[in-house]
Amino acid sequence: MQDHMQVVHQSHLGIVKSKQRACEVLYWPGMSAKIEEMIKNCSKCADFQNRLPRELFKPTETADLPFEEVASDLFEFEDNHYDLLVDYYSKFIEVEKLKGPYCSAVVEALKAQFSRHGIPTTRLQDNGDRVSRPVTSTAANGQTAP
Repeated sequence: MQDHMQVVHQSHLGIVKSKQRACEVLYWPGMSAKIEEMIKNCSKCADFQNRLPRELFKPTETADLPFEEVASDLFEFEDNHYDLLVDYYSKFIEVEKLKGPYCSAVVEALKAQFSRHGIPTTRLQDNGDRVSRPVTSTAANGQTAP
């Protein structure tokens, strides 16, 4: 059992991730408490934990108008590529099928969505490869709302 604990702990992932890793492959009564105890007594884990900056929760402000603030993301389903657009004000969701996994296809989809709903003041994204390219950012953010 001690060997298993060392394997789970060897990467010094912290309490939560170590427990998750352990639960994937083994279980014994009291396992959770033993993992917590081992990590709390580990000097490497303590040093690393003290160096991690605490990220503050930053709530987003609510948009005042429909399609003033939107979020977009790309996803793939059954070998097709899609652009997902979500309006922060109304929670309206629109999915646009892309012609392919190309930057130009994303630009085309965003332009079509913006022509239907207006150009948003703010567009949030997850910084995926295709969306973060300059041509996409220019097409999506380089225009101004009337």
